[in-house]
Amino acid sequence: MIDLSIFFFNIRQSQQVSMSNIFIPVILGTTRQGRMSEPVANFVYEQVKQWHNVETELIDIR
Repeated sequence: MIDLSIFFFNIRQSQQVSMSNIFIPVILGTTRQGRMSEPVANFVYEQVKQWHNVETELIDIR
């Protein structure tokens, strides 16, 4: 007889992982005056906010 409990356990584990949110921070890591990365960071942040099962935050170290 084949033991399928490991197979079903793996299915349950993968379902749990797919149901949980992941966190992707968008980090604006420069403090220079006139930095050009701010519009890009804002664009990326707005795009990531639209993804399902993803939480994000724009982190500006300035």
